[in-house]
Amino acid sequence: PYIIKKIDGQYFAGTEKYIDVSSLDSNIYHITCNNLNCKITNYFHLLKKNNIYVEIGVKFGGTAGRVLKYSKENNLNLSINLFEKEPNCCNFLKQKFKNDNNVTIFEGDAAKEINKLNQKYDFVFFDASHHYKIDYPILQSLIPHLKEETIIVFDDYHKIEDVQKLVKDFKTQYSEFKNIYTI
Repeated sequence: PYIIKKIDGQYFAGTEKYIDVSSLDSNIYHITCNNLNCKITNYFHLLKKNNIYVEIGVKFGGTAGRVLKYSKENNLNLSINLFEKEPNCCNFLKQKFKNDNNVTIFEGDAAKEINKLNQKYDFVFFDASHHYKIDYPILQSLIPHLKEETIIVFDDYHKIEDVQKLVKDFKTQYSEFKNIYTI
C-alpha cells in the first residue's frame, strides 16, 4: 500500500495522479494501477464501437482488464485479442477472462499466431519482449493486419533502447501508418 492524498475525488501520490485505487482505510489506499495502466487510459478515448483491440505481451492482463472494463462501461463491444507466450500467464489469463466472450487468448509465438488470423486491427497495444530481434518479426507479422488508421501504442519507449529502435525503424519502413504512440 501507498500513502496518498485525496483531493476533490482525485488521488495523488506525490505529484502523480492515479485513477484506480481502492481504500484500505481512511488514509491508506492500494494503487491497483501502475504507471503503464494509468498512461494507457489516456488512449482509451481512441477506441471506437466494434473495434478489434490487440495486445501483444499481456503478462497478467492488467491493461487488457482495463480495456475490457472501459469497453463495457462505454458500450463499445470490442473484440479483444490477447497474445502471450508465457504458459503460466496464459493459464492465469484464461481464468481471468473465462466469462468474457469477446476476449480471445492466443498462446505462443505472437508472429505465428497473428498470421493464423484473417483480421484487420483497429488498435494495437505493443508490449512484447522489449528485445529488437524478437519484437521486429512480430511487428512485421502485424503489417498485413493493420489499416492505415490503426492506432499503435508502444510500451516502455522512454526506458528501453530496443523499443526506441523498433519504433524508429517501423516509422521509417512503414510511413503510411500515422497513428503511432509511445508510452
